[in-house]
Amino acid sequence: SGTPDVDLNGVPDSCQPDCNANALPDSYEIAQGLAQDCDGDGVLNSCEIAAGSADINGDGIPDDCQCIGDLNGDGVVGGADLTAVLSFWGPVTTFPASDLNNDGVINAADLAILLDRWGPCR
Repeated sequence: SGTPDVDLNGVPDSCQPDCNANALPDSYEIAQGLAQDCDGDGVLNSCEIAAGSADINGDGIPDDCQCIGDLNGDGVVGGADLTAVLSFWGPVTTFPASDLNNDGVINAADLAILLDRWGPCR
């Protein structure tokens, strides 16, 4: 507690390699499946996020590696996804995937995220 843990893996940053392109993941990260590099650029996801890459939904994976807003998994953010967001508007109860920013409520912020990503997945 009170010790910086940028990648939120339970190991203080001081006990891990620095977040840079040359850093190798430590054995804890490998064992826990936390040493991931979703875009294959040699920089761990946690390090990219710490350096400013967006992670709107807070899942530890940079948004550039996901198709946030594609709620039905068809590779396109479109009308069906919009319908899902609008159908579950309000406090999260039955379809938490519609809460694109994971703030516990499906609202205009989620709609804005969906509209920003409208079209084929990047």
